[in-house]
Amino acid sequence: MTDEAPAQGSVDDEVILTLPPRPEYARIARLAVTGLAARLRFSYDDVEDLRVGVGEICNILLESTGGPLVVRCRLGDDEIRLSASRPGLDRDLDVTDLSRQILDAFLSDVTVEAEAGRIDAAKRRSIEP
Repeated sequence: MTDEAPAQGSVDDEVILTLPPRPEYARIARLAVTGLAARLRFSYDDVEDLRVGVGEICNILLESTGGPLVVRCRLGDDEIRLSASRPGLDRDLDVTDLSRQILDAFLSDVTVEAEAGRIDAAKRRSIEP
């Protein structure tokens, strides 16, 4: 008998992190999300892309005053879908051109709902040759 969990999640798996709205807690979000990607056997490069993308999402969301940072991860067989938000923000999200370029370079299906204080994105596992 082994204690090791299956390497792949199912479509129903969801992990929700609720963190204090302080920059030092963004590291926890990055570690948790990249740990989930490693569990799904994402490549090292895919995990690093996800780490950079999640870090940028956290930076954008933490620029305003508001409630806790909430990061939802939905796990699929070959992708992680993210939805990160901060309820009760004092202003709309301000996504600079550079931030948008970073998000688009490292993640896919990026949607910013500035008024709602939410960013959705996905990362798919690369197919290895």
